[in-house]
Amino acid sequence: MPSPADLATAEATLARALAADAALLLASGGAGLVAGLRALASGGTVVLQRGQAVDVGGSPLRLAALAGCAVREIGLADRCAAGELAEALLGTAAGLFVVADGPPGLLDLPHFLWGCHERGRPVLVHTREPPPWIRRIDAGADLLSVDLAPLLGEPGGLLAGRAELVARARAERDALPALLDPAPALGARLLERLGATG
Repeated sequence: MPSPADLATAEATLARALAADAALLLASGGAGLVAGLRALASGGTVVLQRGQAVDVGGSPLRLAALAGCAVREIGLADRCAAGELAEALLGTAAGLFVVADGPPGLLDLPHFLWGCHERGRPVLVHTREPPPWIRRIDAGADLLSVDLAPLLGEPGGLLAGRAELVARARAERDALPALLDPAPALGARLLERLGATG
C-alpha cells in the first residue's frame, strides 16, 4: 500500500507538471470542490454564472452549501454581462467558474478571471475535462479543481494552484480524512494515466 510519502511525491510531481505552486489529491471531484471553496472563501459568498450551475457529478450549489458558502448567481441561463459580475462581486469572497459546454453568451474564463482579479477576488475553476489542465492555471486560476472520475473511471479529485490556498485545502483534508482522503494509489494511477511517471 502506498505511503503518505508516495502521495506527497505524486502531489509534488503533479504541481510541477501543472506549473502550480502546489497540488493536492482528494477522494472525489466533489470533495475537491468543497475543500477548494472552503480554502478560497472561508464560508463566505462566491459568485457563479447562472448558466454554469450545471451537474458536475453533483450540483455546484449543493457542494458550495456543503463548504459553508453562499452562492450569488448572476446572469441568465444563456448569458451574462461583465457589468453583472462587477456588481455581484461587491461583498463577496471569491468567484467560482465551472468549465462546461454552455451557451456562448456567458462570460468566458479570461473575462471572468479578469473581472474577479480586478476587484481583488480569487477564483476557483472547476472542471471535469481531460488534460491538459495547465491552460487553466496559465489563464490565471488561483485554484483549479479537477474531477478525475471521467479520466480514471473511479473517484478522485485534484486541487492545484497558489501555495497558501492549497495549504488551506490540505488542512481541510487533514481535518476530515474519512471524507476527503484519496484512495491510497490515486496518485500513482493518475501519474501513470498522464504519462508523468519517472
